[in-house]
Amino acid sequence: LNVIEVVEPVADMLRVAVRGGSRGGTVALLVAERDARVKLAVGVAGPTNMLELTGKNENDDTYQCQFLKDLTDGTATLEEVRLRLIASSPVYFADQLPDTQLHLAADDRIVPVSQGEQLQEAITAFGLDDQFEMFIYEGRDHSNIATGNQELNDRIEEFNSKL
Repeated sequence: LNVIEVVEPVADMLRVAVRGGSRGGTVALLVAERDARVKLAVGVAGPTNMLELTGKNENDDTYQCQFLKDLTDGTATLEEVRLRLIASSPVYFADQLPDTQLHLAADDRIVPVSQGEQLQEAITAFGLDDQFEMFIYEGRDHSNIATGNQELNDRIEEFNSKL
């Protein structure tokens, strides 16, 4: 956002929305939590609790390379890796989210619906329910949640029209 603000003089920094899918969905939420210029955030099939997912999938190559390699090769302590996992998990910073939409696939084995439910619970605990919408798409999985999904696209377009 800093680069866009400098390089694109026509960019309206008062109307910033971020959207991402899969790990990019996680990054979109993290950016929104950490940069007050972001007014809307959309995550599509994005993990919200990397600490939990890594614990459940510790032997998966994706989690090994993202978080656990430094632990297994001795270049990071368990506490350092734990803090990195928390820092990569939007659920732990839910009170910092702007208006947010989360889209999940009912049959997603990579990012289960429980990831969204945890974020929703955290948002509810902070009394911010009016800032959060979650949609679950039956018959879809991680690989096809957005493919030809007009309902998802329409919801995001309507959400972004708030700006």
